[in-house]
Amino acid sequence: MSRARNLADLLDANGDVASGALDNVPASNDASALTTGTLPVARVPYVGRRNLIINGAMQVAQRGTSAVTATSSGVFTTDRFKCFQSSGSTGSWTTEQSTDAPAGFSSSTKATVASTQSFSTGIAWQLVHQIEGNNFISTAWGTSSAKDVTLSFWVKSSVTGAYSVSLHNDGYTKNYVTNYSISSANTWEYKTIVVPGETSGTWLTTNGIGCSLRFNLGCSDSLTGATGSWGSSLFLQGTGAVDWGSNSGATFYLTGVQLEVGSVATPFEHRSYGEELALCQRYYNKCVSGQYQSVGLGYYIATTQVRMNISLPVSMRTSPSVESSSGTSDFRIEAGSTDYFNGGWNIVADGTQNVMIYATNGVSGTLQNTGAVSTYTTTAYIAFDAEL
Repeated sequence: MSRARNLADLLDANGDVASGALDNVPASNDASALTTGTLPVARVPYVGRRNLIINGAMQVAQRGTSAVTATSSGVFTTDRFKCFQSSGSTGSWTTEQSTDAPAGFSSSTKATVASTQSFSTGIAWQLVHQIEGNNFISTAWGTSSAKDVTLSFWVKSSVTGAYSVSLHNDGYTKNYVTNYSISSANTWEYKTIVVPGETSGTWLTTNGIGCSLRFNLGCSDSLTGATGSWGSSLFLQGTGAVDWGSNSGATFYLTGVQLEVGSVATPFEHRSYGEELALCQRYYNKCVSGQYQSVGLGYYIATTQVRMNISLPVSMRTSPSVESSSGTSDFRIEAGSTDYFNGGWNIVADGTQNVMIYATNGVSGTLQNTGAVSTYTTTAYIAFDAEL
């Protein structure tokens, strides 16, 4: 009999190893790894991107690597992983990119309790990754063909015990919570969790939120419930989980996050930094940052307004908002004489890849003059935001 060559020869409709698929695999490719729940990549033919998570290795941090404090709307350090705390929180915590990572990784997201929180009604602290619906289609959730998925990740914390992770659809009408255990303080541990495919509910397959993945770091009893099954009630934490945020100075590290179709965890899919950055830029793009950086060709639409067009490297998820520094003389336009101005750019005509922006703060020039726009200070930047 010939050796299996195609994906269909190895996996069934749910992404599991099909019955008899390994009968003809040479002994050197021993199947014992399947009993551990981890399938070596060499055993599976290349079938395209496996990991539904973007920046799971925490390498990309366009906004900067320094610590930022969680907010009720969510704030980012490492791209695509949002630091969130409910409004009404009296404590605070931060996240930052860290070089503390397990073997095979260079970066992680580090969370630190700045001031402790008592988790009263409606309060939750979470690291959140939201998957675009266009990237979640392969799960077939919400249909009779729904597939199981496997979540795997590396984690380290100064506080041991049970922690929760949850998955939700847009609108939180379908919710799944499960616990995992951190057994040794300040030690990297590898976790794998199989989540059964959900055949009911609405799961977006558009550029909206296809699925929210939430790593819980503290939660009130009102948002705590049973684990291991799909439900319509919004629970973010499983019964028995620790409230990490109630521990002064506690730390929590996360990296190697992978979510893939099937009930077997495969080794982490390392993508090149360039590819990972491009994937992140669909949601956030700091197109220019730092001193003496070229921005583009600008022109005076009025004596107090500079306009310019920017072509972005990738098509963004939706028409973005623009953010920028607004320090004195952050930007300059060399149009005959040089005009230094504060920036504070705004959108004038939006698109997903070609965007027109304008600035009026401190601008003073000659109508219809054109010139090169560049940054002038070390803190100057322009970024476009289309996050979920």
